[in-house]
Amino acid sequence: MNLGEKLKHYRAAKGMTQQEVADILGVDKSTYAHYEAGKRIPNAKAWVEITRVLQLPVFPAEIGVVYPEGMLDEFEDLLIQIEKTVSKNYNENLVRGNRLSDALRVVMDFRSESISTSALPVENLLDYPMPQTVANLTLDIRGEELIKRAIRAYDAILRDCGFTK
Repeated sequence: MNLGEKLKHYRAAKGMTQQEVADILGVDKSTYAHYEAGKRIPNAKAWVEITRVLQLPVFPAEIGVVYPEGMLDEFEDLLIQIEKTVSKNYNENLVRGNRLSDALRVVMDFRSESISTSALPVENLLDYPMPQTVANLTLDIRGEELIKRAIRAYDAILRDCGFTK
């Protein structure tokens, strides 16, 4: 049974509607429906709330990165533009580097927030002598590849500026 099926099963067993669960979680019904349909994966904070509401075991948490629609498209468009432009002009490279750095920061901040496990009650795991699975993490492959490309492009800009060899 996948995560969505589990959520649907436990919600139905509690006699709750998607709207009721969404209201308790403080999210739109469509967001919760996407969890059940497998189109979105809750972040750690949402997962803890879901486990509380549906009385599920907390571990292993199912968390993942699902970027907002258009975020990666915009990031990739900027990255393509940055990669196409080659310059030995320090000021032009500074502008390119700043634009890329700002865009990368937005993506990385979203990614970090999505995969943060700080909301998980990991202190409960200290009682177990065996290694425990705390979270099953799902990453967006496209996002990961764009992040790697952006870092390589930023390194190229630093070389163009003469900061690295």
